[in-house]
This record gives sequence, structure tokens and C-alpha cells, in this order.
Amino acid sequence: FDKRKKRMSSPDETIPLVVHTDTTPNQGNPASDTDNTPNSADSFPILTNSNRRNSWEMSGEISFYAFFPILLAVGFVALSSSIVTIGPGEVGVAITFGHARGLEQGMNSVTPWVTDMERISTKTQKIESVNKVPTKEGLAVSLDLAIIYRIDPFKVVELVTTVGTDYAQVLIEPESTSALRILTADSEAKALYTDSRVQIQTDLKAMLIDKLSHRGVVVED
Repeated sequence: FDKRKKRMSSPDETIPLVVHTDTTPNQGNPASDTDNTPNSADSFPILTNSNRRNSWEMSGEISFYAFFPILLAVGFVALSSSIVTIGPGEVGVAITFGHARGLEQGMNSVTPWVTDMERISTKTQKIESVNKVPTKEGLAVSLDLAIIYRIDPFKVVELVTTVGTDYAQVLIEPESTSALRILTADSEAKALYTDSRVQIQTDLKAMLIDKLSHRGVVVED
């Protein structure tokens, strides 16, 4: 005991480490008599159903918090796109999958991202043009024409779907030019610059009302 104590107290000496292994063969499993290598899988923790559930819940929470700002932004954009405000003196036309419907003044709801919006003014407007027209004598004279009109709010959808938003160039200008040429062709050149011009204006307005009123264009003067 004294000698062993002295040897253990020496700091420069190395104490051998002896590992005792059980060499008793396992009679129930012959394979264990020849393979004494420990299984590496025993050194890892076993993933139980509870651990799997906790892992899935944690990953689900992380995914939710990661995508929540994106979902919030998409929802905000969808909400803002689904509300349309129509101002005074306007009529909105919402076209969704080829179907058009009118929108009144104020806030209106539409289907976001798939709805095309058109705003048509129902205020009084003026269109001007310069026309070279023939007279009864066969002369070509230049006349300035100004038409004051407005759009019937109850026929806006029909006007947009049948003519389009450029109705002034497609409908009003051609019809007014045609009517003016018909009237001047039966009038003398001097009548265009005298008091007879008033009668030509009256007849022109009547012709334009007859041609444009059923299309949704109200001719005022």
C-alpha cells in the first residue's frame, strides 16, 4: 500500500488505464460471440413521436412567421385593388372577363387584378373641327364647327361596349361632318356667312340629335 501510494503521488509518472470487457459469450445470440463492436446508432438519441411532433410544430411556426408579412402585403394590395372610387361627373365601367357593368359615384367593389376600369365623364364637353364642305354652286368652303355635348349616364355602358372610349373621334366627328356636308350642299355659299347660317345650325343640331341620342350622346348646342 505504501509503495502504491508513492507511485500515484509522483506527477511525472503515467498511470495506465485498464478497461475490463465482458468476454462471456452470449449463448442466446451466437453473433455476439464474434462481433463485440458497439453499435454506433446507440450513441444517438431516439427520435420519438413526441419529438417529431414538436419539430413539425416548430417548423410550422417558423414558416408562418416567415410568410406572414408576405401574406399581409398581398392581402393589402388585393383589398386596395378591389375598391374603386368614382368621382362627381363620372360613370365607371368595370369590365370583368368580358362582362361590363356601370359603377355610380362613390366607392364601389370590383374583382381585383382581373377587372379593367374605364372612367367616362358625363360633364358637358366641346369638340371642334375644321371642315371643307361643298356648296350648292359647287364651291369648297372652310367652316369651323363646334359641338357642345355630354354623355347620357344611363347609356355609358352601351356606348363603351359598342363604340369604345374614343367615341368623340369614332362617332361624333364623322357624324357631324357628314351632316354638315349634307346641309351645305343644298345651300348657297353666301348663306353660310349671312343670317341664313342660323337655320343651318338649327337643322344641323336636329340631325345630330337624331343620329347620336340613341347612342348615348346628348347634343346641347
